[in-house]
Amino acid sequence: MRGLRGRLTLGVTTVLAAVLAVAGVVVARDVDRSERQVLDDRLRRTAELSRATAVAAVQQELPGADRRLDAVLSATRSSLRLAIGDTVLLSSGDPAPQGRRPPLGLHTVTVDGRRYRTYAETLQDPGLGGLVRLELTTGLDQLERRQAALQRRLAGLGALLVLVAGAGVWLAADLVLRPLRRLRAATAGIASEGDLDRRVAVEGPTELRGLAGSFNAMLARLSRSAEDRNRALEATRRLPPTPGTSCARP
Repeated sequence: MRGLRGRLTLGVTTVLAAVLAVAGVVVARDVDRSERQVLDDRLRRTAELSRATAVAAVQQELPGADRRLDAVLSATRSSLRLAIGDTVLLSSGDPAPQGRRPPLGLHTVTVDGRRYRTYAETLQDPGLGGLVRLELTTGLDQLERRQAALQRRLAGLGALLVLVAGAGVWLAADLVLRPLRRLRAATAGIASEGDLDRRVAVEGPTELRGLAGSFNAMLARLSRSAEDRNRALEATRRLPPTPGTSCARP
């Protein structure tokens, strides 16, 4: 794109594309951070609500499942496991992923190529001796799919905005550069005809008016210089011949 119109369009759309890309990354990260915070809060809240049931199950040695809790965990594709050492006392919700025990606190783990968010704590109860672990696990598949879909939507919207903006800048540049094209046509006509008495129209933006004014001032100086030169030549022709000069006879 050698023309000013093409360069202007390319420059504006490039800057807009960069701004939209940065904004899209910021929005996607903010949404992802918010969703992960909600997920962590849900895991903590589920653990808090399950402590009483877990302690009762251990103390009574009757690890029966809570149907309501099981329904909630299944709906969120989460699992709850209560264990003493390697012995599982209670398991509810979706099947927990097999592998090493999750560390205490909140962590993201990968098991068989799938990513999970885990929360584990040791139940603090005098009758339990601090040996019972409450483990909650939920898959990140849905969250990551939503994040990928959001990124695709943002990318598509950004591409559409860049195309629309590029077309708008192309049309706007035509209007903005129209006075410049008229100025170029006028200067080309003066150059081809050699008419130093012509002047270009002073119109358009401030910069173009200044350029047209400078060009008209240059034409005025050239016109005066041409007139001075013509007067000097005319005066030279009218001077009498110098004595002693020979005139050629036919």
